[in-house]
Amino acid sequence: MGGGYGEISSNPSDGYANWIDSHILLDAGYGRIGEAQMNIFMGGFVYGINGIRIQLPIIKSPSLEMVWNHFESVSGHVGCISMRFDNEDERPDLTLYTDGDNYLLTLLETESESEVRTFWSEGKRGEVIHIHGESYPAGMVFQDPEIARNALAEFCETGDVSKDVLR
Repeated sequence: MGGGYGEISSNPSDGYANWIDSHILLDAGYGRIGEAQMNIFMGGFVYGINGIRIQLPIIKSPSLEMVWNHFESVSGHVGCISMRFDNEDERPDLTLYTDGDNYLLTLLETESESEVRTFWSEGKRGEVIHIHGESYPAGMVFQDPEIARNALAEFCETGDVSKDVLR
């Protein structure tokens, strides 16, 4: 198991890794690309029926079962799952936002210049859908939970999501 709760640095230059080090709830020891262990951290939140934000456990190197548990926690609710690397090697971050039956996926690539890849459906031009109170083009939002599940699984297993899914 990883460390317990610790002090949170208020210095933004300390980065995500220091914040994670002080908040690890579970080190699952999964998450591999080939034979190399990946340092993926998964966390998130969901809003309960009473509007209270519930923090999901932060997991280092989650198994697919752990990913599915987080997904089931946010699916159909207002919530978020974030999967990111330690980012010492500038690997991408994947975020899934849920709002009822609507899903929004973003993949932030930081190799040279920051680029955000998202799901896109051409058939919904001009429409707007609200996720977490923010307006998004309807083409970025989808209602098929399998797209979200497959993207989370692919990221967990490979550290990326196909450009056929997120453009």
